[in-house]
Amino acid sequence: MKLILKIFLLCFMIGVQIQAQDEINHDVFKYTMTDEKKAFIGIKSIMNSSVSINNKLTASQNYTKIFLYVKSKYEYPEDAIISNLEPTLLVIQETVSDLYTSVSMGFSSSFDIRYNMSFEISDGVIRCTVGNMLVGNTAAVNRTMETEWNSVTGLYLHKKNGKPKKSMKGITDVKIENHFNQIIDTLQKF
Repeated sequence: MKLILKIFLLCFMIGVQIQAQDEINHDVFKYTMTDEKKAFIGIKSIMNSSVSINNKLTASQNYTKIFLYVKSKYEYPEDAIISNLEPTLLVIQETVSDLYTSVSMGFSSSFDIRYNMSFEISDGVIRCTVGNMLVGNTAAVNRTMETEWNSVTGLYLHKKNGKPKKSMKGITDVKIENHFNQIIDTLQKF
């Protein structure tokens, strides 16, 4: 009976350790390769969607910090803010030109990306989460002559055999990572 209890406790501790490793807060946005493969497209890479900023400020001070950052970044911050639940949540929507780039046959094609970024605010922590990322394709305009926006759930940065795609790897992923990490760096220094 004692042996069974020891085995159970050992399995429980291993399970808790594995779960704790999965819940580690990321401090930067980074694309990582998954096991998902699609024929002719390649292997999918996804970016961690959340980054936490730890500090010693109260929730109210963190909210003020984020609100002043948004106000300094946009000429009309009220147009960028899509949700505002002071002092616990602030959500912005931004469109960034030429953030998605692909090189094919020597020609570079760049597209705009629109995304939502939510700032979940509490004492000592700001959790920044990127969601609803869309890529704009001006070549595929709809009937009203507006840009068609398609969801970006990940990037196919590697060929099916695992080799990096020269058309995307080190280009688009780095541009997107740098854009979001620059927001985190600016907020930490703000």
